[in-house]
Amino acid sequence: MKAKMEYNTASPAVIGVDIGKEVFHLVGLGADGKIAFRRKIRRLGLKDAFEKLPPCIVGMEACLSAHFVSRTLRALGHEPRIIPAIYVKPFVKGQKNDYNDAEANAQRMSGGVYHSGDLAYRDEDGYAYFAGRLGDWMRVDGENLGAAPIERVLLRHPDVVEAAVYGIPAPDVGDQVMAALLLTEGATFDVAAFRAFLAAQPDLGPKQWPSYLRISASLPRTETFKVIKRQLAAQGTDCDDPVWEIPRGR
Repeated sequence: MKAKMEYNTASPAVIGVDIGKEVFHLVGLGADGKIAFRRKIRRLGLKDAFEKLPPCIVGMEACLSAHFVSRTLRALGHEPRIIPAIYVKPFVKGQKNDYNDAEANAQRMSGGVYHSGDLAYRDEDGYAYFAGRLGDWMRVDGENLGAAPIERVLLRHPDVVEAAVYGIPAPDVGDQVMAALLLTEGATFDVAAFRAFLAAQPDLGPKQWPSYLRISASLPRTETFKVIKRQLAAQGTDCDDPVWEIPRGR
């Protein structure tokens, strides 16, 4: 018997799709940003399922099948948007799974606009300040941590010229903090002295403590000189630069 796909016709305003080999996972968000439905459909049931849905924006991660799916949905009156995978990860809530990935695709396009993941704040005088990116956030021991506050602490050290903080997979679950450092010319890294420096910082919380420090001669950059943290994170501790483990503690 064919399962009936239930949904709220007043919303969804946006649907996120996680494309699998045989099965697709869908998460619909209403105009209020709340989840309207979660559904799993077979690949062959794609057209039938979306014919029953009101026209809306559909976000999906770039993959080999994304353009085929996009053409199918556009012919049904929907507005498909293909999103590079690296821009989806910051919106994934909790552990990676098919429904969380689909929801992240929907969140990326919520409100009908593309969310870049840039973070900013406005002061009392109305000036806006760039405060980092969602991709710079890590999930450490169940808590969301931003990279920027940790980088500011690391830059206080007199030998540190530049610091890039990012998350690498923890042995159990979530992330652990890692940082790549550029040192002043001629400086020698002393792991014990640096650990003492970290312990002396009053605004460095236990969960912000870097588990590993990578001492680099240079950092990978984009054409606009932004550090490519995803490349550093992909390399993790398995890289050509010296990496030091820094036990957490005071």
